[in-house]
Amino acid sequence: MIGDATFAAERRQVREPALDLDRLRQTESVFALANGHIGLRANLDEGEPHVIAGTYLNSYSEQRPLPYPEGGYGYPEQGQTVVNVIDGKLIRLLVDDEPFHVACDGTDARLPILLYDEASS
Repeated sequence: MIGDATFAAERRQVREPALDLDRLRQTESVFALANGHIGLRANLDEGEPHVIAGTYLNSYSEQRPLPYPEGGYGYPEQGQTVVNVIDGKLIRLLVDDEPFHVACDGTDARLPILLYDEASS
């Protein structure tokens, strides 16, 4: 459980005030976006570091049988688990032919803001 305020809650928005790699798991979850067809965890644009890189597609799932000792009316015969698909949102940045990582350069320019009025981040 988190005891202090990790995210700045302002009128109609939630934002991350500073990049905190120890709280990356919470940041990825809070700023995740989905529209009913595709869901994306809010990983850093460069891809690393990340806790769980996630891209999820609606109707792409694993099916497994659900055996019961005694079947009954309305008992499902199969269960479904949504699985992670190939991550297509990675961006590799090079500055003077050197990899650029936001987590290492000390800038807060890319910190996410979730705007409720615009329903975007």
